[in-house]
Amino acid sequence: MNLAVIGAAGGVGRRVAAQAAAGHQVRALVPTPEQAGMLALHGADTVVWAAGAGASGHLQANDGDALIAATAELVRRRVRVSGSPGPLVVVSSMGLDRPEQMPPFLAAVLRV
Repeated sequence: MNLAVIGAAGGVGRRVAAQAAAGHQVRALVPTPEQAGMLALHGADTVVWAAGAGASGHLQANDGDALIAATAELVRRRVRVSGSPGPLVVVSSMGLDRPEQMPPFLAAVLRV
């Protein structure tokens, strides 16, 4: 499998990128999709979004915008090449430390 990992410098992203040792090809996009270039998405079977909190532990103001831009670019490129956008896996730990403060649907997922 060819994986493209956005946020491969972080804790979760590093673990996903380590899948290269299991025989997968991994392309790491760090520190942001804009800086690393979206060309690395070309040929990826699956894209994993593992970008998130900065060193401060708070979400960066542009994280949501970057995810939207990366998703739109992914769809444009993948549809053009293969006719399908392919899978996008978004990894988040938001709310793990305070599930009782999350919306009910998310709190239920966090309890599983």
